[in-house]
Amino acid sequence: MRAFFAITKQTIRASLRSKVFHVLLLINLAAVILLPLTVSSDGTAAGQFQVSLTYSLNAVRALLSLAAVWLGCTALSREIESYNLHLVLTKPTRVWQLWLGKWAGVFAMTGFLYILSAAVVYALLFVSFNSGQYSTEELREARNEVLVGRRTFQAARPDFVAFAKREYRRRETAGELAPGHSREEVLKELIRQIRARSTEVEAGFARTWKYENVRVPDPDARVFVRYKIFVASTSESKQRMTRGTWALLNPDAPEDQRLAILPQRVMGGSFHEFSFPASMIPEGGTLYLQYVNQDAGKESVILQAKDWPVLLARVTGFANNYIRGVLLVLLQLALLGILGCTCGAALSTPVALFAALSYLVLGGAAAALVGQGTVGAQEAFSIERLLDVTTRGVARAVDAIVLSLGRFDPTHDLARGYLIEIMALGQLILFEGLLRAGPLVVLGIYVLGRRELGKVIRR
Repeated sequence: MRAFFAITKQTIRASLRSKVFHVLLLINLAAVILLPLTVSSDGTAAGQFQVSLTYSLNAVRALLSLAAVWLGCTALSREIESYNLHLVLTKPTRVWQLWLGKWAGVFAMTGFLYILSAAVVYALLFVSFNSGQYSTEELREARNEVLVGRRTFQAARPDFVAFAKREYRRRETAGELAPGHSREEVLKELIRQIRARSTEVEAGFARTWKYENVRVPDPDARVFVRYKIFVASTSESKQRMTRGTWALLNPDAPEDQRLAILPQRVMGGSFHEFSFPASMIPEGGTLYLQYVNQDAGKESVILQAKDWPVLLARVTGFANNYIRGVLLVLLQLALLGILGCTCGAALSTPVALFAALSYLVLGGAAAALVGQGTVGAQEAFSIERLLDVTTRGVARAVDAIVLSLGRFDPTHDLARGYLIEIMALGQLILFEGLLRAGPLVVLGIYVLGRRELGKVIRR
């Protein structure tokens, strides 16, 4: 392993001498320190902490992701083009030691920069929290909503496609559809209408959400409900105060004990939270949460699908959750270094960069296409249907093979105090690290071993 460590040290030294490293260090520190000062928040402690986490960590993550790809592509390709590897391979050095040593050096550099930047962000948050510029109530709110790790329980999503198909069959049986209509177009419109109705609660009416497998070990703990509500319109500038009542429905309790009424008077367009004791959760872990619209102006309220009420239960503190987020980004940087080193082992520097970035764009496009819903099977054959099925099939195949960076973003969860699950980290290591990045490692070592270095011409 002496050769491996020697190559790793040489890669680190070369990076430290590079002007790119110094520029990246300055840009990262500027992003960490200046972004929270230039981007305005809502003025509260929670809002300021969210801005610091979201903008600073996102900027650093984006910069170092590009750096990992660039360093990985150049670590091998430039060594080959400058004939440095010709001398190295004449020594008792195996190809896998050379490839892994280069990758380890790239990961050490980008990982060190990210850990340094993340430590500065954490230190600035700590200083701001203890600076005395925020009231006790604001700090309590920030500690409960941002500086915490809370497990999330999402409401069950309705099967809009099944609802639309039932409504289509009803209209078809009743003769309410126009002759020669397009079944797929009608289904798409029905889905759109059903989705819209699922987010709107008319004055005097109620909307109910179902939650399953809600488990909170400590019955004395508080379970928080986080939601965002709009009055009449989703425009942020047209919001006002509104009233309503939240009710916890326990289907297992006796009839006279099934309701827990929680009146709320809140400002539209903002996130709000209330809590209830975990002892109110049924033994089966299934409960229903209902909102009754009691708006004084008799207007409808809107809870968009992305803002549906989420149940939150504290599991750990912010420091523990923050470390999990850092580990998530470090895993991304390790995988991007693998991608860069594989491309650099096979191609010249500019071609390797183009290939690596094309790979990432392809993965992102495939993930976005797979994430889009589909109407379902269509009875009549059509060219459009064939193209849709083929495209989605190819996208699913690509998504199963190619890395997608969207799975490694911790800032959304950290800024909202959502727990980054250890199980999710383990799944990423297994599926992204072993099943997707593993073949890239094997390919990179194989290509480097088979490459005819004597044919490389210095430019």
